[in-house]
Amino acid sequence: NIFPAILNGISVLRDELNKQCLYWETHNVNNTKGEKINRIILCGGDANLAGLSEYLELSMKIKVENANVWTNVFNKEDLIPKMPFDQSLSYATVVGLSLGGYLYDSQPIINILPSEEKSYLKKEFRRRSFTILLNFVTLTAVLASILLFPSYFLSQLKERFVENSLETFNKENPDIVNNNIESITNNVNSKLGILDKEKVPYQINDKVLNNILTSQIEGITYSQILFNKKTTETEIEDKKTTKDVSVLEVHGTATTRDVLRNFKTVLDNNKDFLEVNLPVSNYIEKLNPTFTITITIKED
Repeated sequence: NIFPAILNGISVLRDELNKQCLYWETHNVNNTKGEKINRIILCGGDANLAGLSEYLELSMKIKVENANVWTNVFNKEDLIPKMPFDQSLSYATVVGLSLGGYLYDSQPIINILPSEEKSYLKKEFRRRSFTILLNFVTLTAVLASILLFPSYFLSQLKERFVENSLETFNKENPDIVNNNIESITNNVNSKLGILDKEKVPYQINDKVLNNILTSQIEGITYSQILFNKKTTETEIEDKKTTKDVSVLEVHGTATTRDVLRNFKTVLDNNKDFLEVNLPVSNYIEKLNPTFTITITIKED
């Protein structure tokens, strides 16, 4: 009864739709392939008007149907909305604005689902995440085992080889096996301890050699340097005491007698030498005299 009363208004809508279709087919620069409009989708609360889609389809010779506002929101095979289909047409503008303002990079999902569905999706997401993590850990463990198996196998082979070699060596050398290694070690350590306790005799150090070498003046040539130990006797208050002293014998030649005398003076002035003895017989030759100087070293 209402449809005939508003037929004039619907006719105006039909004419406007015809103009848009004609413009699309003749003037639209984007329609390069000459495609025609083959379907019209109605949305909004007035789309529920009985007979509207049939009238437009018969008069325009184009298929007309009501819109499914949930098409780009979710899959109806997975979820059936509680809102009736005819009522959902009134929310086409709201849903369209939500989709239009939706940016995937900044928002994870449009929050227009029922609370029960959101709770289910969260649980499903956690379950799948846990399953993926468990699979990843299992795969990592399997790969680690596969990669470590060759190393473990080689180590076992080396261990067996060493054990077999040691066993063969022990069989070929029974004397070594029967010896008490610990007692031998203790015996060697005790002997080393005795050596450590022994007083180390005086030894020529770098300082003494340096004094001899730096005391060498021009015209003096060393041929031999000997180190000896000798015992000296000293008498203090009618008591004789003996003492071991370190003595150096320096053999060599001098270019002249004067050079030899100067060399003796340099050695006498050295504070590290207790006594410097140069026999008079070394001064017999005037040129190229050979000498033997005995130097007593001060004990530290």
